[in-house]
Amino acid sequence: MWREIRLLADSKPVVASKADVAASGGYYTAMGTGIIVAENLTLTGSIGVVTGKFNLGKLYEKIGFNKEIISRGRYAELTAAEQRPFRPDEAELFAKSAQNAYKQFRDKAAFS
Repeated sequence: MWREIRLLADSKPVVASKADVAASGGYYTAMGTGIIVAENLTLTGSIGVVTGKFNLGKLYEKIGFNKEIISRGRYAELTAAEQRPFRPDEAELFAKSAQNAYKQFRDKAAFS
């Protein structure tokens, strides 16, 4: 979305308008505009990237829920297998992906 706003801003003025609160999406998209208009008391936030993964295996056991995942490919279950912890290679890939997302966000903020 940021890229498309930047491309549009190359050909015409693009203005971001914030009212009471602007969180993740509002902050991210406003970074791509040429002008930001906000109220005096507008609260704006969203610096960085937050990630995580639930391991609900014990909960599933406790409530008698069974889930079977059929997948193909080394990382096909990366975000789908919430009933088990990451394997070491999955944890490494997940961490690298989060770091990449943060770097992209940081670089876009610095550019903007």
